Amino acid sequence: MDVIVNITDLTPTTSATPDECGLEPHDFLEVKFFLISVVGTLIGLFGLFGNATTALILTRYDFFRHDNKLCFLFLFRPSMRNPNNLFLTALAVFDSCLLITAFFIYAMEYIIEYTAAFDLYVAWLTYLRFVF
Repeated sequence: MDVIVNITDLTPTTSATPDECGLEPHDFLEVKFFLISVVGTLIGLFGLFGNATTALILTRYDFFRHDNKLCFLFLFRPSMRNPNNLFLTALAVFDSCLLITAFFIYAMEYIIEYTAAFDLYVAWLTYLRFVF
């Protein structure tokens, strides 16, 4: 969208039509959507599953013995509370946070543009404002 300023009265006028929003789609949108959004999301889900499995194995939480109560994973078996396992569990938790944030930053951009869901685009920009 080009803005043209008349020097005599300094009123800006636009050369875009009212139906045009000025947003141009990315080049190779379908390829980027498939590689980043679809394949990247599958890799991220695999990573989340691996991190959850790692955290559960390192803490050896028994879901059936504790009536499925939500508690901290470190507190159930004192023999598993050594510095190495706590570090690796914390690393898995924070890596999961990074995977979720990466999905919302990178994959959502192409999902929104591919589906042309501009209400979702506004929500995504609001999210990015708080992330950065």
